[in-house]
Amino acid sequence: MAKTENHKILIASLAVVCILTAVLAVWVVTAPQPTGNSVADIKPVSAGYLEGKIYLVSTSARYGTYEQPSGHPMGVPVVNEGDPCFILNVTVRNDYNAQQRPPDSASFNDTGRAYICLTAKIYDQNGAQIQALDVTEPYLVPFNRPQHSLEYGETISFDIVLATSHRDIDHYEFQMLYIGSMPAP
Repeated sequence: MAKTENHKILIASLAVVCILTAVLAVWVVTAPQPTGNSVADIKPVSAGYLEGKIYLVSTSARYGTYEQPSGHPMGVPVVNEGDPCFILNVTVRNDYNAQQRPPDSASFNDTGRAYICLTAKIYDQNGAQIQALDVTEPYLVPFNRPQHSLEYGETISFDIVLATSHRDIDHYEFQMLYIGSMPAP
């Protein structure tokens, strides 16, 4: 008799487990899905060489907020602490060398050193450009973006910070504002 009761308890336990598994499966399938893109799904339009011999090694994206109040030396734009932004972490490598020098190579630049100024444009799933202001610090004249100097073969990482409240970003593309053998004039 004890064997029959243990058998009934086992069957009842298995039935409860099966019912709970089915309920959980239905809940997972019918649960509302979050709107907007996962940051992991947001990719650049192109990879490889951005322009000339500046190679995109890697990039990642995240949504965030601006960490401190900031203003442009000319008075605009102004970004407030806590303003929403889209942040791209970019790693690039300079493949210019002494034989293949950057555009407008100065005679004294015989190493392939390159100066770059890079920003990005962001787009929604329909391919429409989302208006965003590049508020990457520090602002430097004339492009109001930081410039980076890279020796031949050097790899650097930096952030591009775009002020936008949009959370429906589908993809982005990089725009080289300047590349040369000397700092931008």
